[in-house]
Amino acid sequence: MHPLISWLMPALRYLWRVVIPLYRPPSHLILNYADRLLGGEKVSLLEPDLDQTIDRLTHVISQGQIDYLEGFRSPQDLLQKIDWGSRPSTPNYRVDLALTQYMAGNIPACREILEHIVCAKPSPRWADTVRLAQELVDELKLNPSALGGRINVWEGRNIEWFHLAPRRSACSRPRSSS
Repeated sequence: MHPLISWLMPALRYLWRVVIPLYRPPSHLILNYADRLLGGEKVSLLEPDLDQTIDRLTHVISQGQIDYLEGFRSPQDLLQKIDWGSRPSTPNYRVDLALTQYMAGNIPACREILEHIVCAKPSPRWADTVRLAQELVDELKLNPSALGGRINVWEGRNIEWFHLAPRRSACSRPRSSS
């Protein structure tokens, strides 16, 4: 490893189980719906400790962490499995909840949540999110189905940003017809 990279990368890290709705507006990584694994203990990423770290991670995964994550297949799953009441009522969470309601087919609930964000007048630090909420309310008033197009664009960007799109190998390229 390059010395500069090893200096920048702390040797101890947390392991996280993260759920992120891909239909949310693209932004930097936010661990909104995440939990630290291993009881919140850090693991070492130093070369001599990697075998032990891999063993610990393998043990955690074998205890059902992947099964938990695979339980999130639809917006309804997110609505049911996330304890929204225990989450902060910040505009970011509220926008996620509104979009999840929209994706689950509950447009009135989506609009109500977004209108509440706009009317609540949160601190200036949330100005961009409040502005987005107002845009979404306006869009829902004009044409509720139009929001679906915006969400599809966000989802595509997030899939690209998180590198979740299937990769095409040289063998899977379409052949030209001769």
